[in-house]
Amino acid sequence: MTSTGRHSAVRPRAAPSRSGGTGRQDAGRHDTGRHDTAPVRSRVPARGAPGGAVPGWGGEPAPRRSARPPVEPVLLAEDLVRVHGRGRGAVRALDGVSVEVERGELVAVMGASGSGKSTLLHCLAGLDRPTRGRVHWAGVEVTGLSERRLTRLRRERIGVVFQAYDLLPQLTVRQNVVLPVEIAGARPDREWLDTVLEVLGLEAVARKLPRELSGGQQQRVAVARALALRPDVVLADEPTGALDVGTAADLMRFLRGCIDGLGTTVVMATHDPLAAEWADRVLLLHSGRVAVELEAPSAHACLDALARARPPARGRGA
Repeated sequence: MTSTGRHSAVRPRAAPSRSGGTGRQDAGRHDTGRHDTAPVRSRVPARGAPGGAVPGWGGEPAPRRSARPPVEPVLLAEDLVRVHGRGRGAVRALDGVSVEVERGELVAVMGASGSGKSTLLHCLAGLDRPTRGRVHWAGVEVTGLSERRLTRLRRERIGVVFQAYDLLPQLTVRQNVVLPVEIAGARPDREWLDTVLEVLGLEAVARKLPRELSGGQQQRVAVARALALRPDVVLADEPTGALDVGTAADLMRFLRGCIDGLGTTVVMATHDPLAAEWADRVLLLHSGRVAVELEAPSAHACLDALARARPPARGRGA
């Protein structure tokens, strides 16, 4: 993937530090004004892993994936442009963004409010159609598909975590999580669903309604629902936004484990540099364009890039 104005803060692919420089510390799991403090449990059965273990899971963050030869991207966007409105009032939410994501990769999309993060995720998920450009899921171009075929394909391949949760208020936690499986006409994998609920600390509230949950618990239900069908790609809009520092780190460890143990691919929009440092790559958007791409960044590198980011000149690529 190429981007204009690109520079990289490269370091060895090791797990994010939980002490020292980034401020992510086990002992410092204090409430930061967010809504949830319940821990997320770090256990999930991995397909093909002996004893159901996920590599790197033993109370410490799983290591990032090692370097490997290029393969066909599981998610590809080419020169995406999204214009809202017309005439003088038109707003270019995306202005020539290209993204290429490999299977088993965690990519974070950062940027100030209004930079195009959520619009990009919606276009990648097929929930919004770009004004120009193309989106491919595992080699299948989805930009021009009918709504019916796009919806069917999305159910099979894409899990989405919305910023607003979008839980059905009349359904219990477990019913909300199982819903996409039932809509797809598939048979629920009860062992997998039970594990997801357990890992995310939701078993005790599985029979409660969304209105009985905290904001952080509702966020975790949204994550569990996105994982219900074991999708190829999870697109998450601010997945740690309603969580305290400790729970956010545990949620990222769970997502990292799904990537390393199950081959899941995650693309997430986030304002949080502590969440972003779990990523293999960070794309920083500015004015609807990719201004910076960082490889295996630290939280400090993300903050520094945010402070220095400027939009690339038009016509030089994204």
